Amino acid sequence: MAADQRKNPRHDLRCKVVCSFPENPTKKFNVTSVNISLGGLGLKLNNFIRESKYLKIAIFDPNKKRPVKAKGRIVWQKHFRDFTERRAGIQFTDIPWTKIKSLVESTV
Repeated sequence: MAADQRKNPRHDLRCKVVCSFPENPTKKFNVTSVNISLGGLGLKLNNFIRESKYLKIAIFDPNKKRPVKAKGRIVWQKHFRDFTERRAGIQFTDIPWTKIKSLVESTV
């Protein structure tokens, strides 16, 4: 998605994120966040994940004692840095407003 199509500005946020699929919640995988906005999260992935797939997400902000839990949907994926890095855009589908607001404000 081009930057001018985004509804909310992105802010750098590098932290651990643990993801799982609702249909198999015990199979978890770790990724790293790249950025965050009020509408979603940018992730650095190790493997391809089918777009439109829904995820359960736990965001481990180093400034917080507990992870922020959310649900989201993969809306895009692409390679960066000469195909050595894969990134994905996650659109939040369920996250308490106060939690996402505090995550975004911690980056400003």
